[in-house]
Amino acid sequence: MSILLGLRMAFAGGRESLARMALMGVGVAIGVPLILVALSALPILQSHVDRLAWHRTTAASPPTAPDHALWLAVTDRYAGHDIIRVHVAPLGSRPPVPPGVERLPGPGEKLVSPALAELMRTVPDDQLDNRFPGRVAGSIGPDGLVMPDELVAIIGHTPEQMRAMHGATEIQGIEQPGIRLDLAGLWGIFFGMIAVLVIGPVVVFVAMTTRVGGARRELRFAAVRLAGATRLQTAVLAATETALAALAGTLLGWLAFLLLKPVVASRVTLGHGMPIFADDVVVPLVPLLVVLLGVPLIAVGTTLLALNPVQITPLGVRHRARRRPPASGGSRRSPSGSRAPGCPCTCPTIRRTPTSQRW
Repeated sequence: MSILLGLRMAFAGGRESLARMALMGVGVAIGVPLILVALSALPILQSHVDRLAWHRTTAASPPTAPDHALWLAVTDRYAGHDIIRVHVAPLGSRPPVPPGVERLPGPGEKLVSPALAELMRTVPDDQLDNRFPGRVAGSIGPDGLVMPDELVAIIGHTPEQMRAMHGATEIQGIEQPGIRLDLAGLWGIFFGMIAVLVIGPVVVFVAMTTRVGGARRELRFAAVRLAGATRLQTAVLAATETALAALAGTLLGWLAFLLLKPVVASRVTLGHGMPIFADDVVVPLVPLLVVLLGVPLIAVGTTLLALNPVQITPLGVRHRARRRPPASGGSRRSPSGSRAPGCPCTCPTIRRTPTSQRW
C-alpha cells in the first residue's frame, strides 16, 4: 500500500517532482554506462590474451585433433605493419584447425583476413601478392584474429614442400587459451577506482537532485508523519520515488552501454594502437548484477539520508520564511509625535496644557 501511495505521490507532486525524477534518471543513465565501460577493461585484456593463443602453437601444444599437420609461422612487415604468414600442410583427413576457419587450406590455396584481402586488392602483386602463393579459398573469421585489422594469412602446401622449409614442425594440436590473468586482485583495484571516479559523482548528483523542491517535499513527508505514518512507511514513500527514477535510469544506461559497444571498440585501443572487437566489450555477470542492483540501492540510501530530519521528528522540519528588512529611512516617532528610527507607526501626540489655562 505504501508503495502504491509513493507512486501516486511521485506522479502527483507537480512539475517539481517530475523534474526531480527526470534529473535523477538522466544522471543515473549517464553514470551506469561509464561504470560498465570501466568494468569491461579487464575482460578486454583477457580476451586479447585468449586471441593470441593460437599464434603460440608449437610441437609441444596439447593434441586437439586425431591427425597431425606441418606448421611454420613467419612474421613479415609491410609499410610499417606486421603480416603473419602461417604455412601448413595436413597429414591426414582430420588435422588440427586454427580458430576462425573451418578447414586447413590445401596445396595452392590460402585463407586471408579481411584486412589483408583489402590490402592485397590495393597493392600491386609484385609488392605483396607474391609473398602469398595460391588462390584465396576463404576468409579468416573474427575468432581467429587478434584485432579487426590484423594482417594474417594461412597458406597451404604439400607435405614435401613443408619439409623443405627451414623451421617447419609437426603438430597435433592448436594452442588453446590457457593463460589466465590474475583478475582477483585487479578487480579490487578497479572497484576502488570506479567507486571514487564514477560512483562518487553519481551519489553527489543524486544527493543534489533530492534537494530540488526539497523544502516542499520535506513538508509533504512531515505531514504524512503527523497524519500517523511510521518511520518505515515514510521511508518507503520516499524510496519509491527515488527507486522508480533510479531503476529507469539504470535500465536506460544498460541499453546505452549495449548500443555504444561498437563506438567504445572503435575508440579504445590496446598497446601499440591495436583496436579491439565490439564483442570483447563485455561485463561479467557478477559485476553486472552488482551495478544493476547496487546503483538503485545507493540512490535510495542517499535519498533516505537526505530526509533524515523528517524521519527523526516531523516537527524538525523548519519553515523557511524570509524576514522583511526594516524600512529604509524609517524613523520612530517620539511620544511628542516624532518618528523613531525603524518604527512603522506614528504614536499619538500628547499635548500638555499650561497650568494657568486649566482653570
